[in-house]
Amino acid sequence: MHFLKIYLLFLFFFMIHGCERDPTVPEPEESLVVNILLITGESRQKAVITKVVSNDHTEPSYVDDISLIINDIHFKRNEDYVIRGVGIDFSWDYNYYSDSLEVTPGKIYRMKIITLEGDTITGQTKVPNDFDISIDDDLHVQWESQKNVKAYKFSVYKKDDSGNLFPLLDEVVFANNYHIDSGIFSGSGPYWIKITAFDENFYEYVVKEKDQYGITGGLGVFGSAVEIYKNCYIKK
Repeated sequence: MHFLKIYLLFLFFFMIHGCERDPTVPEPEESLVVNILLITGESRQKAVITKVVSNDHTEPSYVDDISLIINDIHFKRNEDYVIRGVGIDFSWDYNYYSDSLEVTPGKIYRMKIITLEGDTITGQTKVPNDFDISIDDDLHVQWESQKNVKAYKFSVYKKDDSGNLFPLLDEVVFANNYHIDSGIFSGSGPYWIKITAFDENFYEYVVKEKDQYGITGGLGVFGSAVEIYKNCYIKK
């Protein structure tokens, strides 16, 4: 299982190995793997739903025949990936999405997956709350801590004349403060700080390497994150 963008994340390759099985040996169990990270401010919420076989060395395979619902919003299947023979050709790293699910800070989201066989996987996540960011003249950055947040992604961007953001720094931190090294700045001008606060589900799954967190009935994670931006002017 592989997850993470900081903006998730989750690139899986599909391999099919054909072989005859001894009829006296029980078929290995199949497990559904859910990788969902809801992110505030994103116009498209994405999900990666795969299937793994126990005692099998093949990579997880995409699943395209389930029903995924989050807070009464039905996710659509991403048609931009096509299974071809023994491999998979894809242009995106997700196989389900929604353009109509609005992710709000502090809100609880409930997930339900129903398979063709009638099996059900459920999950719940509470999106971290909004918070304020402060920065002093010595480039010490601080923000409000939250009870259900144990990990943050700290990023710094430079904006060009066209409004495009170029990353200068990306680092995962486990405290609600960070000191920026002035050496990353090329000169005086406006810069953007972005802090992504991940919920406990994501932390336990990725950092603590749990098999599942935030879901019942399957493997993987159903988590959420809030992204906060702050503009600052740096003098050099």
